Amino acid sequence: MTRDDSSIDGAESDWTLPRRGTLGLLGTAGLGTLLAGTAAGDRNGEQPWHEWDADVDAGGHSLAELGALATVATDAPIADFAGENLRVDDDGVLNAEGSPDSIHVVTDYPGDTLDQKLENVLDALPEGDDLSHRQPGHRIVIPAPDPDDPAAADGLPAWRFESPVEIADNTGKLVFEMGWTLIYATASIESFFVIGPDEKTENINLYGGMFYARGNLERSFVDIRGVGHMHVSRMYLQSLTGRNAVPAGIRLADSHGSSELTITDTEVTGCRDGFRAEYGNDDVPYGPSFDLDIRNWRGGGGEHSIRIDGGASITLDSIQVGGHPLQSVSEDIVRLENSVNETRSVSISNVHERHNAMDYHSGVRAVDVTDGEGPRHNGIFVENVDLFHAEYSTDIEYTSYFDQQNLRPAPRVSDDATGSTRWFDAGVQKHRTDRSHEFHAGGSPSFAVEEDDVRIAGAGNGAVLTTPDGEDRYRVRLDNDGNLITEAVE
Repeated sequence: MTRDDSSIDGAESDWTLPRRGTLGLLGTAGLGTLLAGTAAGDRNGEQPWHEWDADVDAGGHSLAELGALATVATDAPIADFAGENLRVDDDGVLNAEGSPDSIHVVTDYPGDTLDQKLENVLDALPEGDDLSHRQPGHRIVIPAPDPDDPAAADGLPAWRFESPVEIADNTGKLVFEMGWTLIYATASIESFFVIGPDEKTENINLYGGMFYARGNLERSFVDIRGVGHMHVSRMYLQSLTGRNAVPAGIRLADSHGSSELTITDTEVTGCRDGFRAEYGNDDVPYGPSFDLDIRNWRGGGGEHSIRIDGGASITLDSIQVGGHPLQSVSEDIVRLENSVNETRSVSISNVHERHNAMDYHSGVRAVDVTDGEGPRHNGIFVENVDLFHAEYSTDIEYTSYFDQQNLRPAPRVSDDATGSTRWFDAGVQKHRTDRSHEFHAGGSPSFAVEEDDVRIAGAGNGAVLTTPDGEDRYRVRLDNDGNLITEAVE
């Protein structure tokens, strides 16, 4: 239905009835009267009645027993009435029924719990030409439940969830839209969602949802065992029974290859590891985290916020822990491990705490869990770590190359790591390089400090030194016979 507002202040506006929208029907006799919105001169919030005395052109379609239509905002006339699948139900409501076959609302499916409804939705998805693939492009909508729905939690506007929903067999390109719907684990289960348990699964996207557990979640809220091109966004995952109550909020236990997992705007509380990536199969190349992006993350309630064992091409940005014990960490905010393969090409930025409820070790820690037998971390880039209750801003060990800057408190770097650090300490900016030191000036000469000597590259350029009073400068170099030469420099 569209409404013509062209008669109001010269403006033109079309109002379209959504496909699933409804218009309340008032009364039962004929076309009756039209309830228009508040007029411009009526500011008391009451809606005046207006007689509908204009002709109705139904375009060849019949109109019967419509009662009265309600409009809002203005008293503009209805200029057009059109749409597919318009009908009046038994309660006198005009419905624009029908939606694309690719949109599935769980309330339209049977089930005594939300997981049963979701399984029925998945079973109803059409097969593609290749029966090992589901037809792609389906959206599964999970609104708040009707209190009378058998799957609704008793006394709560929430769904009951009692069995993991498994998505496998290359079921691809599914979107779960949950908004701020409340979902409770009302029985002991391992996880809410299990993604890719049998073979690699692609494009499974989870948006929204507030998931709760009361000591009855055994493994994780979301368990990913192999996936490609997956997005997780705006999820809220909380254990209600204290710290370390759930092993992981989101667990990536790679069993057969995963890539391009993106997690944004998500919060996890009460979990030993807010996010954990670990090996489900030691033969997985690179590690479980391959092309992993986590942004705007809030996770805690246990030992680590993010814990990653092996991976390549990882970006972590805006990582924060909170002040309540269910949101705090006791060891590290970000921890990188190397049990099978190293973590490689890792960018970590903007790591903060609101007010951690306890002292802990570090904001970012690259640790060797192999006692020197495994591969070294390679390429750890860290910037903007600002903490108050950590012993160290970063703790880097067993790393072949790292670079970090803008850190508080001071970092810790072990003797077996190679790289560079810039940080502030008591108002003084410090720059430390480990195991390799080289400085370039002007593009030609270079000054290198190695383990055994000091080297000046170039044809006898030498080093320029300043006297303690700052008044004079001298170039110090050797001639071809090895004699030390000192020359005043203007």
